[in-house]
Amino acid sequence: MDLSIKEILEATGGILLDGREDMRVTGAATDSRKVTQGDIFVPIIGERVDSHQFIKSVLESGAAATFTSSREAYEKAGDCGKAAILVKDTLKALQDMAAYYRSRFLAPVVGITGSVGKTTTKEMVAAALETKLAVLKTIGNMNSQVGLSLMMLKLLPEHQAAVIEMGISQKGEMERLVRIAKPEMAVVTNIGVSHIGQLGSRENIREEKLHIADAFLEKSGKLFLNGDDELLSQVKPEKGRGIFYGLSEGCALRASQIKSVGEETHFIFHYPGGEEKVILQVLGVHNVRNALVALGVAMEFGISPAEAKKGLREYRPSAMRGQIYEKNGCKIIDDTYNASPDSMVSGISTLLERKELVRRFVVLADVLALGELSYKCHYEVGKYIGTAQAEGRRVDEVITVGQEARAIGTGVIEQNPSIRVHSFDTNEQAVSYLKRNLRAGDGCFVKGSRGMHTEEIVAALI
Repeated sequence: MDLSIKEILEATGGILLDGREDMRVTGAATDSRKVTQGDIFVPIIGERVDSHQFIKSVLESGAAATFTSSREAYEKAGDCGKAAILVKDTLKALQDMAAYYRSRFLAPVVGITGSVGKTTTKEMVAAALETKLAVLKTIGNMNSQVGLSLMMLKLLPEHQAAVIEMGISQKGEMERLVRIAKPEMAVVTNIGVSHIGQLGSRENIREEKLHIADAFLEKSGKLFLNGDDELLSQVKPEKGRGIFYGLSEGCALRASQIKSVGEETHFIFHYPGGEEKVILQVLGVHNVRNALVALGVAMEFGISPAEAKKGLREYRPSAMRGQIYEKNGCKIIDDTYNASPDSMVSGISTLLERKELVRRFVVLADVLALGELSYKCHYEVGKYIGTAQAEGRRVDEVITVGQEARAIGTGVIEQNPSIRVHSFDTNEQAVSYLKRNLRAGDGCFVKGSRGMHTEEIVAALI
């Protein structure tokens, strides 16, 4: 990033309290602990902490400038010889600055949203594009109003494309994210129940997520939609704009002959004008769908499926997103980064695909932010487990952690009393049970909301 104070003032409508307009900043940070030399500090007022209190320390430690929504807060910092910009709202100022900076670049942005699978889809799309292009992709979970803004400020002249996650939890958020990132292509992976407590219904979630296409309604942008999703399959994009992908016959980008071969997934990719055999180093039908859209996006960039599939074969899951560890002959599947009812079902289906396992254990903790629908959503996961089979393989034991997840156990027992269910209040209790009962040849899938810290269970087991 390289912006002058004058440019930032023009982008944000701020007032210069201190410093010169020709001073320059080379980065931005909202966390006072992560400010580096040359950054502009963005003090966000959070529920617990008002970061304006850190202005003095960050300016003294090397920041080149700071925003402030309080003249008094800056004056307390004293004269540090740095630039200070007064704005009404520091978060909006960050977003305005990011939107201005993004507008300076011609590199197309591919926006990725959906209830489940945003990160894996982003990684696969980037892997396919990186076979030919220099790509910027979202780091970690930087997909919110703050995180996405900071990501756009990482664009460089050498980037030929950007693959950006766009996560929302409230009405109106997608419009703000679109204003910043201005995606020219967009992917909607599915419509589940994540954040249904805030948005009210899956239909409302769909409506909010589809705003991702707003930025290119006047252009020739493409909207990729999961045609296997019941709500997305009902969407009728303008002619020539929508591309459906999935396993369904009506999808323009389709997979057939899907089979697991050891730790690999093989399938045939069908696209208008041809087909290509593809091999992934991960299991699961959901990963096949992710690969389909990655291949489709690559084609829009002029990269052939034969080239793009080379990048997909190199893809490996990132930390806590389906990583597999082996301990004493038992396979531990770490999918603990976060959870929704939909992603739980998806992960369990992948566990059932593993033919080599003797027994299959599922460890599930509370899914948070489901509001009044929490019991129903957890219960439905349990019902799925009770009936799920793959060539006769089923889940053998279910371990739940937390009060909300107990409904999973209820659903399991009502559907299939022969599946053993154990419900615990803490991760430590679950670990104690698992250590006593897991044996060589077993598989153990672990998942829960970020706030449940189920990565502690994986760490203890391995």
